[in-house]
Amino acid sequence: MSHCLVTGHLTTKSDVYSYGVVLLELLTGRRVVDKSRSNGGKSLVEWARPLLRDQKKLYSIIDCRLEGQFPMKGAMKVAMLAFKCLSPHPNARPTMSDVVKVLEPLQDFDDVFIGPFVYVATAWLGRHNEEVLSDVTVDRNRELQKNDG
Repeated sequence: MSHCLVTGHLTTKSDVYSYGVVLLELLTGRRVVDKSRSNGGKSLVEWARPLLRDQKKLYSIIDCRLEGQFPMKGAMKVAMLAFKCLSPHPNARPTMSDVVKVLEPLQDFDDVFIGPFVYVATAWLGRHNEEVLSDVTVDRNRELQKNDG
């Protein structure tokens, strides 16, 4: 459980925990709170955190919509970072500077196919949530040219 939920104090370490939750949501494609999920009453963090350290188990929790769009080595690094950010002990969590140091080199991975993918967001429409699909296409050549120029 988050330190800020227990103590009511917001700190930079609680920000790091929250960032770990965001990383976990990105890896799994799941919401942190999802009452439709049957996982024995566990939160996303309680369910996934023990699986983040093992590559075989990690692969089973990665959002299947990401298949073929990421290098497993990069996913492992993000998973280990999320694991550290989600530590129940605030002093064991990395600083945001350390988080950036881990994430920056991941931008250089070029062994991944970057192409069309679908982003699923939930839109609040009055009393009902509705999933909104948005096709997003990334033109890698244009991106590379922009970075070189």
